[in-house]
Amino acid sequence: MPFWSGETLCEWIPRFNIIDPFDSSRIDCASYTLRMGREAYITPDYQVSVLSKHKIYKLDKDDDFTIPAGQFGFLLTEEIVAIPNHVMGFISLRTPLKFQGLINVSGFHVDPGFRGHLIYAVYNAGPSQIHLARGMELFKIWLATLDRIDSGYVRRSEILIENEHLSPSLIKGISGKILSMQSLSDRLSNLERELYIIKTSVGVLVVIIGLIFAAAKIDWKALSVRIFGPICELIRRPKFTAPKIPRCSVERPLGRIRLDTPTGNDHSARKVS
Repeated sequence: MPFWSGETLCEWIPRFNIIDPFDSSRIDCASYTLRMGREAYITPDYQVSVLSKHKIYKLDKDDDFTIPAGQFGFLLTEEIVAIPNHVMGFISLRTPLKFQGLINVSGFHVDPGFRGHLIYAVYNAGPSQIHLARGMELFKIWLATLDRIDSGYVRRSEILIENEHLSPSLIKGISGKILSMQSLSDRLSNLERELYIIKTSVGVLVVIIGLIFAAAKIDWKALSVRIFGPICELIRRPKFTAPKIPRCSVERPLGRIRLDTPTGNDHSARKVS
């Protein structure tokens, strides 16, 4: 079962009308790159409480959407793929999407005889949301030739083109909330932040209430006396006066004059004979 080379893809895809529309510039080594189509469905994120808002996206040209972390999605290809009975297709996602955490969970092959749009089921295992848009080159398909053609083991369908739209029955089983590890981590972080705010608010409230009760028990009169009493005492204290200079009396005849040390207010001078 040899895989088709780039030259074989360029020659045989238009010959067997395997991919419509076909563009040879989208051949990458031994694979062909498919684009994001006109419809997508993303499972509800816990941050959006109204589940009715989660519905199939109808995308016009260049319309974008996001896949939140930890959520599933169904993505429809732009191209119609028609696999011949002697060929098997193998599908995957492009490497840049894998590096962001997007995983293909829809299977990895396309049956011989299939004709229609491919539906990729994906899961965002990364830590952040992934932005996509219609027309983006997202998917890869490889083709390989079978060793024989067995008409009894090919895909048969009454529908000319399968998967023209995302069927409501397809998304019925995953239409509820999916609590991924990332969403649980985000909710836990929000709860921790709210708990911190509550604890801080309660602490401030307790301090304020304590100050109110303490203020109610204060003896304001005694406090004012203790604070303003010394100031009032300084204001009432008399001003400083200089001491009086002692006076002496002189008697004739002149002789030695002795100044006795004043006692009390007595500043009289005594003559020494």
